[in-house]
Amino acid sequence: KVVGCTTLTASPNSQLLAVSVNAIDMLLSKYGAGLEAFWLENFGHGIESTTQREAKAILDCRAQSIDALAARLAQAAEEVRLRDL
Repeated sequence: KVVGCTTLTASPNSQLLAVSVNAIDMLLSKYGAGLEAFWLENFGHGIESTTQREAKAILDCRAQSIDALAARLAQAAEEVRLRDL
C-alpha cells in the first residue's frame, strides 16, 4: 500500500510519476524482452514500476543493448559510491 507520495519537480514532466504504456513499449523495442528480467533481477521490480522520468533517462541512454545498459548503470553506481552519495 502507498500511504503518500510527494515529488519535487525540477525537470519538464517530472511530476508524471507513472510510466506510460508508450514508454514501456519504447523500452522493450530498444532493449528487447530481456529488459524485464534484467530489471526485476537487479532492482526487485519490473519496468512498469519505474517512473516516467526514469524511463526517459533509460531511453536517452546511448547504450544499445542490455549488456551496455548494465555496464552504464554499474559505472554510475560506482561513481555515486565514490562520492559517498
